[in-house]
Amino acid sequence: MVVLSYILGSALLLVAAALVVLVLFQSSKKRGLSGAVGGTSADSFFGKNQSQTKEKKLSRFTTILAAVFAVLAIAAYIICI
Repeated sequence: MVVLSYILGSALLLVAAALVVLVLFQSSKKRGLSGAVGGTSADSFFGKNQSQTKEKKLSRFTTILAAVFAVLAIAAYIICI
């Protein structure tokens, strides 16, 4: 039982670190005043569409990793009690 606790704890730590990195990779949705006045560098349709797919993939992977983190946390709680 102790070995399983170490394995779950290590997996939980790795998923938490990966989740932090993924959240930091995502760009902010707010552009602020400079984005409203000056525009962005990706004014073409291809530039906008390309960034949306990258952001969509990051968002989807972050959601999946958050669900894995929640399941691991619940499993670790149940097993360690």
